[in-house]
Amino acid sequence: GRLLLGLRRAAVLRTSPEGVTIVERTWLLGRRVAERSAAVGREGLAVLRVERRTPLFVLLFGLLCATLGAGVGLYRFLDGIRGEYAATVGFALLLVGLGVGADLVALWAAERMGARVSLTLRTADGRWLRVGGLEHARAMRFVAQARQLGCHDSEEATP
Repeated sequence: GRLLLGLRRAAVLRTSPEGVTIVERTWLLGRRVAERSAAVGREGLAVLRVERRTPLFVLLFGLLCATLGAGVGLYRFLDGIRGEYAATVGFALLLVGLGVGADLVALWAAERMGARVSLTLRTADGRWLRVGGLEHARAMRFVAQARQLGCHDSEEATP
């Protein structure tokens, strides 16, 4: 749906001596259809949190490969020792190595794909504002600027 309709969202985060401003724009089929703005004063900024989320599918695939490689490899390893077959023992060790190797490749791929970073703000009156799809370095610069404004309850979370 997003690709077919050309749905695109962008947000601008600004800090000023007065507080934090978030301007969010939405485009549909190349035309701007919505613009939302939220301003939070210095005293109204309660929590500022940066969340990093890694692609789960790649990590689950790596875990599956490691589990299958270790499980089947261990079974064949014990079978080879019982039957005194050196070739089966070697094949079993190869399966374990391939399973663990595939897991390491999946971890490497997940790191290369990059984590999705989102910034969550909670105001003093309890409103939550969230901006996603940020670069980690830019999000951390924004957090540093917000700390200078007086928001000292910021944190980085990795669920």
